[in-house]
Amino acid sequence: MHRGVRVKTYGRDEAEEILRLAGFGDGAPMGPWNDKHVPYGESLIVVNDAGVWPDENLERSGSELDLRWKPCWELDGLPGAPNPRKTPGLPFPFTPQQLAAWMLHGLGWFAWEAIGAVSPDQLLTDPESSWTREAVLAALAERTAAERKVGPAHPGPAAAEDDARRRLAEFDRKCDDNYEAALSALQAAQAEAAAARAEWRREMVRLLIGGSVPAPVFSIPVRGVQASRAQEDAVLAAFEEDGQDPLRVPRPMPGRASPAAYSTDRGHPFQTMAGTVPR
Repeated sequence: MHRGVRVKTYGRDEAEEILRLAGFGDGAPMGPWNDKHVPYGESLIVVNDAGVWPDENLERSGSELDLRWKPCWELDGLPGAPNPRKTPGLPFPFTPQQLAAWMLHGLGWFAWEAIGAVSPDQLLTDPESSWTREAVLAALAERTAAERKVGPAHPGPAAAEDDARRRLAEFDRKCDDNYEAALSALQAAQAEAAAARAEWRREMVRLLIGGSVPAPVFSIPVRGVQASRAQEDAVLAAFEEDGQDPLRVPRPMPGRASPAAYSTDRGHPFQTMAGTVPR
């Protein structure tokens, strides 16, 4: 995300037009979307006021393309990462960075494939589609910028996979003793390429939207919980800004204080500390 810059956002109308471009909708090859979860086989995708979701009835397939995938999966482990169960694949409203991240894999990949099959000057030329076109072109620019930093989707492992597939085709399955060895080599190459693509995808998502994950609210641990160095530095900085010496701060009255009372977002870290005098 661009810090300090107001980024234009887009909504459900633009997302639904992108879905139609990707082959979703009534009578379309990928089938319709729904505003509620429906039995598996009737719909792959759900669109509601919160965003675009994979249908909850989807199961992991044997292929590398996991239709359940959402960009938030790649944010796991970052401070303040969202709850995947409560996070859509493409939220409403969405930024070009979020659209670019969604199109890296899963259901969004179909949108990427459809957009790549059309030249930019022929993409969504209807004047009514100007916002959708703008969102898509901005997302493409964001993806290109991210790839300049992360690199392409690991062509080395992909090339090795293609080479192993060609070698396998040279052997006859029934009568050639080298067939099994070539098959094992192909499977190993496929696993290596899939792992490389997964790592590339994680780096791309984190570069595109990792900066939008909100930092957790800082609070001072109480009752003997060990503070981290970052927490200690934040407390000392708050004292210095207030012109006080941390070593000369008066001790609080005995009693209990809630962790919320120590939150630095209330000004001075001890400003609202409420001690309860024992009776």
